[in-house]
Amino acid sequence: MKRGEGVVSKIKDKYSVGEAARLSNVSAKTLRYYDEIQLIIPDIDENNNYRYYTKDQIQDIITTKKLKNAGLKLNEIRDYLQKNQRQDKVKLLNRKIEDCSRELTRLKKKHNAPQRFPRPSVRPVL
Repeated sequence: MKRGEGVVSKIKDKYSVGEAARLSNVSAKTLRYYDEIQLIIPDIDENNNYRYYTKDQIQDIITTKKLKNAGLKLNEIRDYLQKNQRQDKVKLLNRKIEDCSRELTRLKKKHNAPQRFPRPSVRPVL
């Protein structure tokens, strides 16, 4: 393999669910789920009803896994994958970073707020 080529570059036109799962390091069950929710829809061979993924779809599966690990929700990942322009993808990711930053600020404020515990209404018996 030449430098800069990924695992997916082993030339093939289509990959079975099992092959796509191995190449992208996700389970076949996950791929079937992505198909079910129409996130990544494989071609289906009419002769045997097998699902087949293209090289680009395998790259989308790998991208999906990375974005999911980065905290994006599947609907956000769908939006990302549907965008054709790089600048649109960057805008989406920047919005996600801003959302995460606001959430982090909120959590820090909550963590640093003084703890107020209610006083017991009845004195303990000694």
